[in-house]
Amino acid sequence: MGPGQRKPWDDGDTKGAEPPPERPGIHATAARRLGSPFPTVAEAILYRWAVERDTAVSAGEIDQVRAYLKRRGVRAMPLPDGRFTMDGAMTGTVERAGLVLAALRAFVQAQVVARGR
Repeated sequence: MGPGQRKPWDDGDTKGAEPPPERPGIHATAARRLGSPFPTVAEAILYRWAVERDTAVSAGEIDQVRAYLKRRGVRAMPLPDGRFTMDGAMTGTVERAGLVLAALRAFVQAQVVARGR
């Protein structure tokens, strides 16, 4: 599937979803370079969450999420208990999955603004 094409799980069809061309699971995105585009990382995480029902988030993914949020004006600082505090365009204290959701929210908002909606 190319960019802009709907994925089977967009309509809730997780049975018809095909795994990404690389190995599935957290290891697929954990092995990515830090410079991978956020949409690629986000798609892999969403696939894993929706189809594999695995909500784990790797340290590498967190690094990529934090870098994306920083570009969007949100500083995410780690806390000793493993959570993150967000400061900037979004604020709050979240766990790893919450940080990913915040980045996904920022990404979707940026896409909507870019389309002029």
